[in-house]
Amino acid sequence: MGQVTISVDGILTTTGYTQEDYTMLGSDDFFYIGGSPNTADLPGSPVSNNFMGCLKDVVYKNNDFKLELSRLAIERDPKITLHGDLVFRCEDVAALDPVTFDTPESFISLPKWNTKKTGSISFDFRTTEPSGLLLFSHGRPQGPKEQKPGRELKTDYFAMELLDGYLYLLIDMGSGKTKLKASNKKVNDGDWCHVDFQREGRKGSISVNSRSMPFSSPEGSEILDLDSDMYLGGLPELKSDLILPPEVWTALLNYGYVGCVRDLFIDGKSRDVRRLAEIQSAIGVSSFCTRELQKRCSSTPCGNGGLCKEGWNRYICDCTGTGYLGTNCEIEATVLSYDGSMYLKIIMPVTMHTEAEDVSLRFMSQRAYGLLMATTSKESADTLRLELDGGRIKLTVNLDCIRIDCSLTIVRLILKQNTPKSGSKGPEMLFAGQKLNDNEWHTVKVVRRGKNLQLSVDNVTVEGQMTGAHTRLEFHNIETGIMTERRFISVVPSNFIGHLQGLSFNGMPYLDHCKNGDISYCELNARFGMRHIIADPVTFRTKGSYLALATLQAYASMHLFFQFKTTTPDGLILFNSGDGSDFIVVELVKGYVHYVFDLGNGPSLMKGNSDKPLNDNQWHNVVVSRDANNVHTLKIDSRTVTQHSNGARNLDLKGELYIGGVTKSMYSSLPKLIASRDGYQGCLASVDLNGRLPDLIADALHRVGQVDRGCDGPSTTCTEESCYHQGVCLQQWEGFTCDCTMTSYGGSFCNDPKKTSPKRFFGFFLHFISQRRNCIIDRRRRDDLGYECGSAPAGQQAEAELEADEELGLAPNRPRCHRWCGLTGALSGTVGVSVPGCGCQSVLFPQYDPPCPPLPQQARYSAHCHQPDALSYTWGAMGNTQARAGTTYIFGRGGALITYTWPPNDRPSTRADRLAVGFSTQLKEAVLVRVESAKGLGDYLELHIVRLL
Repeated sequence: MGQVTISVDGILTTTGYTQEDYTMLGSDDFFYIGGSPNTADLPGSPVSNNFMGCLKDVVYKNNDFKLELSRLAIERDPKITLHGDLVFRCEDVAALDPVTFDTPESFISLPKWNTKKTGSISFDFRTTEPSGLLLFSHGRPQGPKEQKPGRELKTDYFAMELLDGYLYLLIDMGSGKTKLKASNKKVNDGDWCHVDFQREGRKGSISVNSRSMPFSSPEGSEILDLDSDMYLGGLPELKSDLILPPEVWTALLNYGYVGCVRDLFIDGKSRDVRRLAEIQSAIGVSSFCTRELQKRCSSTPCGNGGLCKEGWNRYICDCTGTGYLGTNCEIEATVLSYDGSMYLKIIMPVTMHTEAEDVSLRFMSQRAYGLLMATTSKESADTLRLELDGGRIKLTVNLDCIRIDCSLTIVRLILKQNTPKSGSKGPEMLFAGQKLNDNEWHTVKVVRRGKNLQLSVDNVTVEGQMTGAHTRLEFHNIETGIMTERRFISVVPSNFIGHLQGLSFNGMPYLDHCKNGDISYCELNARFGMRHIIADPVTFRTKGSYLALATLQAYASMHLFFQFKTTTPDGLILFNSGDGSDFIVVELVKGYVHYVFDLGNGPSLMKGNSDKPLNDNQWHNVVVSRDANNVHTLKIDSRTVTQHSNGARNLDLKGELYIGGVTKSMYSSLPKLIASRDGYQGCLASVDLNGRLPDLIADALHRVGQVDRGCDGPSTTCTEESCYHQGVCLQQWEGFTCDCTMTSYGGSFCNDPKKTSPKRFFGFFLHFISQRRNCIIDRRRRDDLGYECGSAPAGQQAEAELEADEELGLAPNRPRCHRWCGLTGALSGTVGVSVPGCGCQSVLFPQYDPPCPPLPQQARYSAHCHQPDALSYTWGAMGNTQARAGTTYIFGRGGALITYTWPPNDRPSTRADRLAVGFSTQLKEAVLVRVESAKGLGDYLELHIVRLL
């Protein structure tokens, strides 16, 4: 064993022994004083930094051999090589205090690194954050300063970056890039990490915590020609004078470093970064390094639902899905509204080339199709595009490698089940989400790192893997709403109708920058703010007006959207016939939207689930869709109805698509279940036919009647003073009318107590089967209970139909009687009545015994129509046709009843009711009106006379 003794000032002496039995100490060709090129890599040494301070009288003795090293250095002996900032006098050396970069925007400028053929850099860093740019410098552009179309500026560069916890070295000396993952494990653990970089010509090494990795640049240049300042910790906010290589991802993603740096040496010379920060008044750089153990997120600093993450002595608020910006998600993000003709285009100051992108945005739309965001190029088909496609988010990435003679890039889809999709040529796509056209805010994120893709919608992520060598995206513009650069695209995305918010591309909140004037390269006609969107409205001024367009393409699936505003309760909105019995109809029936279709299995009807009639002179949104699984959806505003159809799955349409109505002669031949017998009167807007936004007037094959652009609405609208005496104002498209039936007044404005309200009377139409003759009992006389008709023999079979006044609401399908019977007698007894439209079966008349006596005699009769659980009418002992402000009914001594039962699908559900009835009676106890709910609920409303004791 060999003995080793160390003595300091002759006082402190330490003696040790070697583990091996040897007596000779060999040396190589070099003897280092004060440090070494790779001190951190010296075997067995825990020290990573070279010596700082004074040395004198450095002598090496080996038996009779003696080297006075410090004297030889002063004399510049050719055997001695000096490195770094070395002076031959003893001076006070300032300590190299660490600095902390507190924010991603903070940085320090270092002098230009004149490295040429050789160079070295070493430093220590410490952080817990995963990504950030540590060092960057670039040289002069190779060739002219101006960019050639489709080509980025080539320049030498040097960079070190932290990405997802790993340290990367990037260097290009003009003959090709070298990108080296320098650490085999993550180094953002909060401990000090030592980095040592050495280069000589094309070869060199980088050491991270004593683990060295060699590198060799592509053959060619051996000179690293850097011309800019060396930036430590990040980059200046104004980067117009910088050339940022696409390979340096953190630079283009705007990831600044947050953490500590100490002991920076460049070519052996120390750099006092603390002093440099003071001289430059660097914002966000502190002259110390401490690690706080307190959890900053424990105080919940992020507002409005922002997600808090721990950083280096700070909290980080992720405001992506909140609609807010700022350190604490406290600033409301700008909203832009698009009506299908609007766009925002950001024209980049220089051609951009990127290999990594972070994109996030929020959108709200009722349209299933529309462009959200796209990068576009003037010189290539390169694009990164987000759009709504059938209610899903579609991400398209196209890297136009054919134009620049590279191998084709293919995306292999990896869905949540991690099942790969076979590669295909051309643009590649990822899909995420479904039914996103629900007029709710949704958040979309795209993360690309070279060949890796992630698409997230509302925190549900789909991943993609790109194969091939080409990963560079070129673009000149970022476009929203409408794609204006269409030279290299075969299928143009639909224009967007809806709202966008919080668009961020590589850390830049472009919508807010455009609104605030922070950048000058925004071109837009979209409107700032949350606007109510009515796109391309047209008005159908009469019920006979309509437009005819090309056939609706809805074979395997469809998605239709439109907005309407009207005061008329009925009208045909859309109709297209097809092969065989196929057709599609959207109509308004009594103020409710009906969707009727036939795919070959027979017609089917879907009714909108609105809580009130929609002919209220307000805009309403309608979505009609059918997916590949034959699920039909009808959505009115925010209420949705779905139905699954079995059997045939395709809709074979042909002929013209009618909007607003059809020709008058077609109504009688429309398929059953279609109630419309007239056209639509009102406004239509924002029409979307499977992603196509037609100009209804310009694209019409035929235009019949008065169809005009814009929507003016009724010229005269209902007000509280429109009708007197609590008459109900009924808004019409060309004005209004007053419903006076629940008042004791008449006239146009319910202000005439004397005028008789115009009424059509009701009566029976009797068809005597055996005698093949007709008889009408029609209430047209003014005498009480006087009904004139011919007599029928005893036991005669007959069918009966009812003519009911429209204003009484008694019969949905009213027959009109125009013929008169002879005045031969009066009819008594009970009559069963079949009412068209209520579904009743024809019934037999009872025997008339005795036969009808001659006039004059009273005719007491009742009429009844009934179908279980559907609709029933009962009239009894009705009479007195003279009505001053409504029809008067006389209930005889034997008692009578009028009953109306709502069909199950039309039963109202009300929070407020208005009931008025006039009566005259001598009874002291009686029920006047009773409204009952369905069986089992027990709800009722009753108006009755009570005997007072």
